[in-house]
Amino acid sequence: THAPPKEELTMADTKKLYIKTYGCQMNVYDSERMAETLGAEGYVQTDTADDADMILLNTCHIREKAAEKIYSELGKFRGLKTEKPSLKIGVAGCVAQAEGAEIIRLSQITADGGAGAKRQARSGYGFSRGR
Repeated sequence: THAPPKEELTMADTKKLYIKTYGCQMNVYDSERMAETLGAEGYVQTDTADDADMILLNTCHIREKAAEKIYSELGKFRGLKTEKPSLKIGVAGCVAQAEGAEIIRLSQITADGGAGAKRQARSGYGFSRGR
């Protein structure tokens, strides 16, 4: 089965995407590219994680205590994942590259974007398999 052409998507088909971007201007650019790529898959951006079907954290290791902040965010999203098991949670950027396997192990998230956000944006889904 294939996805219907964009013009045939209905509100029922629309999936919501929440992206939180940390760090540099390049991460902002990468997040925009990920949103565009996922938009072609029927996702529209939302300003709140609460109603999202996919949550992406685009991270920057330069920030102070960057990894700890990401683990804290993922902990906040654990309840959302329990309420909505179909929720996809991804981590992209340099924290994902540095902490990938540990993020999956500790947080039990859906996916880990350890390949780097820029490559993910180009390929559409640069995530390795998670839980």
